[in-house]
This record gives sequence, C-alpha cells and structure tokens, in this order.
Amino acid sequence: STRILTSISGLPGWNMARSKEFQVEPCGKGSYQNKTGQASCQECDEGKSTDSLGAASSEACVEG
Repeated sequence: STRILTSISGLPGWNMARSKEFQVEPCGKGSYQNKTGQASCQECDEGKSTDSLGAASSEACVEG
C-alpha cells in the first residue's frame, strides 16, 4: 500500500529509492540516515561500518 510505504519513508534509517515513486529501502551496511524523507544515506567514516541495515544514527557506525 502506498500509505504504508510513504509512512516508512519518514523514518530515519530509510531512504527513497530513485527507481520507483513511493518505494523505500533501508540504508545499506556502512551507511545511515538520521533525517526523515531523504533520497540517500550518509556513508560511515572510513574504516567504520554498521552491523545491520537501516541504521538511523552515525553512532551505529563502528570500527570493523
């Protein structure tokens, strides 16, 4: 449902996919997004990564 996908896109840790309108996807490993409704995720600092998908804070980036 479009309503559900639109509401998920408003959550940190998710970004709007560029290929299809209203499609959202979690930030991949090694990235995060702490703001809502963004089109892309922020990369962790060099030498750091996240343990899982959908990180919502740079604090999720750990030495790895």
